[in-house]
Amino acid sequence: MRILNVHNHQRMVGGAERASLELQKILRAAGHEVIPFALAHPDNDPSPYPEFFVTDPREGEEDFSPFEKLRASARIVYNREAR
Repeated sequence: MRILNVHNHQRMVGGAERASLELQKILRAAGHEVIPFALAHPDNDPSPYPEFFVTDPREGEEDFSPFEKLRASARIVYNREAR
Protein backbone atom coordinates (compact mmCIF):
# COMPACT_ATOMS: atom_id res chain seq x y z
CA MET A 1 0.00 0.00 0.00
CA ARG A 2 1.19 3.55 -0.68
CA ILE A 3 0.82 5.73 2.41
CA LEU A 4 1.23 9.51 2.58
CA ASN A 5 2.60 10.53 5.99
CA VAL A 6 1.88 14.24 6.55
CA HIS A 7 3.61 16.03 9.42
CA ASN A 8 5.14 19.48 10.01
CA HIS A 9 8.62 18.06 10.53
CA GLN A 10 10.58 15.27 8.86
CA ARG A 11 13.25 15.51 11.56
CA MET A 12 13.46 14.86 15.28
CA VAL A 13 12.04 17.83 17.19
CA GLY A 14 9.98 16.16 19.92
CA GLY A 15 7.70 13.27 20.80
CA ALA A 16 5.21 13.75 17.96
CA GLU A 17 8.02 13.72 15.40
CA ARG A 18 9.53 10.60 16.98
CA ALA A 19 6.15 8.86 16.68
CA SER A 20 5.77 9.92 13.04
CA LEU A 21 9.29 8.81 12.07
CA GLU A 22 8.94 5.49 13.95
CA LEU A 23 5.58 4.86 12.28
CA GLN A 24 7.24 5.36 8.89
CA LYS A 25 9.88 2.73 9.81
CA ILE A 26 7.24 0.25 11.01
CA LEU A 27 5.13 0.69 7.89
CA ARG A 28 8.15 0.27 5.59
CA ALA A 29 9.18 -2.88 7.48
CA ALA A 30 5.66 -4.22 6.86
CA GLY A 31 6.17 -3.74 3.12
CA HIS A 32 4.31 -0.47 2.60
CA GLU A 33 5.61 2.43 0.53
CA VAL A 34 5.63 5.49 2.80
CA ILE A 35 5.77 8.94 1.21
CA PRO A 36 6.59 11.71 3.70
CA PHE A 37 5.24 15.24 3.26
CA ALA A 38 6.56 17.97 5.55
CA LEU A 39 7.94 21.48 5.68
CA ALA A 40 11.30 21.96 3.99
CA HIS A 41 14.20 22.27 6.42
CA PRO A 42 17.94 21.61 6.06
CA ASP A 43 17.88 19.21 9.04
CA ASN A 44 15.14 16.95 7.61
CA ASP A 45 15.81 13.23 7.45
CA PRO A 46 16.73 12.12 3.91
CA SER A 47 13.75 11.68 1.61
CA PRO A 48 13.36 10.87 -2.08
CA TYR A 49 10.65 13.58 -2.22
CA PRO A 50 12.21 16.85 -0.91
CA GLU A 51 11.11 18.79 -4.00
CA PHE A 52 7.51 18.44 -2.78
CA PHE A 53 8.21 19.87 0.69
CA VAL A 54 7.05 23.48 1.09
CA THR A 55 8.86 26.22 2.99
CA ASP A 56 7.54 27.18 6.41
CA PRO A 57 5.47 30.37 5.97
CA ARG A 58 6.47 31.40 9.51
CA GLU A 59 10.22 31.04 8.91
CA GLY A 60 11.97 34.20 10.08
CA GLU A 61 8.73 35.71 11.38
CA GLU A 62 10.44 37.32 14.36
CA ASP A 63 11.83 39.88 11.87
CA PHE A 64 8.54 40.36 9.98
CA SER A 65 6.84 43.72 9.63
CA PRO A 66 3.10 43.82 10.45
CA PHE A 67 2.30 43.48 6.72
CA GLU A 68 4.63 40.50 6.35
CA LYS A 69 3.01 38.83 9.37
CA LEU A 70 -0.40 39.26 7.74
CA ARG A 71 0.89 37.82 4.47
CA ALA A 72 2.48 34.86 6.31
CA SER A 73 -0.81 34.21 8.10
CA ALA A 74 -2.60 34.07 4.75
CA ARG A 75 0.02 31.58 3.44
CA ILE A 76 -0.77 29.27 6.35
CA VAL A 77 -4.35 29.04 5.06
CA TYR A 78 -3.46 28.86 1.34
CA ASN A 79 0.07 28.31 0.12
CA ARG A 80 0.58 28.50 -3.66
CA GLU A 81 3.84 26.60 -3.29
CA ALA A 82 1.88 23.51 -2.17
CA ARG A 83 -0.02 23.10 -5.45
